[in-house]
Amino acid sequence: MEPITYGQHVIDILSLPPKSVEALIKRGLTHYLGNEQAAKVSGWIADQIPDSDTMSKEQRKAAIKAFRESNINDVMAKTNAVVAAAVAALTEGTIGVRAVAGPKADPVEKVMRELAIAHIAANLAKHGLKMPTGNKTVTIGEHQLTRDELVARQFARDEAGYRTKAEAEIRRRAKAVEKAEGLDAL
Repeated sequence: MEPITYGQHVIDILSLPPKSVEALIKRGLTHYLGNEQAAKVSGWIADQIPDSDTMSKEQRKAAIKAFRESNINDVMAKTNAVVAAAVAALTEGTIGVRAVAGPKADPVEKVMRELAIAHIAANLAKHGLKMPTGNKTVTIGEHQLTRDELVARQFARDEAGYRTKAEAEIRRRAKAVEKAEGLDAL
C-alpha cells in the first residue's frame, strides 16, 4: 500500500499501530455508511417533493419532515438499499468508482464546466431561479432544461471563450499554490 499524503504529512498506513488503523477504519466506515449514504437518501427525498427547489428553506425543511413521516416505510427501504449498495461497493472494491465513468475528465474541461455553471447560476439567480440538480429542470421560455443541457447551451454559444477562461483560471490556481508553498519557508 502506498503512503498517503495529507498536506505536507506523509503517512505510511502499514507502519501505524493496529489501534490507530482500527480507529481510522471505524471512523471511515461510520462516515461512509452514515453521512455519505444519508446524504443520498436526503437527495432522493428532496427529489420526491414537487417544486422543492422553489420553496423557502423553512418550507423545504417542513416538506421533507412531512415526507419522511408519511412515507417512513419507503424512506427505510431506500436507506437500506442505499447502504446495501455502499457495502457491496466496499466489498467489491468499487467504492468511489462510478458505473458510467469514462476516462478521467480533462482538467481544462472540468474548469470550463465550473465556470459555465457559475455563470448560469448567477444569471438564474437574477431571475429568482435556482440551478437545477440531478434530473430536475428549470423553465426558460418554453424549454425545460437540466443543468447539463444549460451547460451544453453555454458551450454552444462560446466554447472557445470558456476554454480560454479555464486555461487562465488553471494558471491562476497554479500560481496561488506556488505562492502558498513559498509561505512555508517563512
